Amino acid sequence: MKFVEILILPIAMIGIIAALLWFVQPTYGEIKNLAQKIETKENTLEKKQKLVFDIEKLVNQYEDIEGRVNKVFYALPNKAEIPNVLVQLEALASENGMIFESSNFSKIQQSAQNKTTSENNAASSLETADQQNIIEQTRSVSIDINLTGSYENFKNYLRSLENNIRIMDITSINFSSSSGSSEEEEVSDNFSYSIRLKVYYQ
Repeated sequence: MKFVEILILPIAMIGIIAALLWFVQPTYGEIKNLAQKIETKENTLEKKQKLVFDIEKLVNQYEDIEGRVNKVFYALPNKAEIPNVLVQLEALASENGMIFESSNFSKIQQSAQNKTTSENNAASSLETADQQNIIEQTRSVSIDINLTGSYENFKNYLRSLENNIRIMDITSINFSSSSGSSEEEEVSDNFSYSIRLKVYYQ
């Protein structure tokens, strides 16, 4: 009897272990498959996140390039855009305490100096074809403006012109005392200024 009991106990243990393996093994397989699916989805998500990052990077680069291109077009537009230039000149005068009296403009053909510069640049090995092309296509407009204001304000106005995004050169400056009575002239530090500008465009 004891022998039978001793024999039954190991058999029962083996049966229990076999039953556990029978039920656990399929569950383990499912868990393994699920883990593989999760890993696959994580890899896919990581690739998508990287793709989104790359797209955002390209968008930022495009916006940066677009901003630079816009600055170039603002500095050297395809047309003279005289009304915009006059608005800028008058606005800068107002910002610096100057009175914008009047203006006059006339188109200038490409000067001999620019043509000579283009020829010299074409002969230089340091100049690229694109740069030569830009120089050759550059045109300009001559603008005469008359202003009234103090000497300090006038200096500030010149600095504003220098820092303005539109490319322009000051070719001449003339000034004289503002008209008025002798008493006004004694206490006034205002002068009348005439400036000739060369404004460039493509």
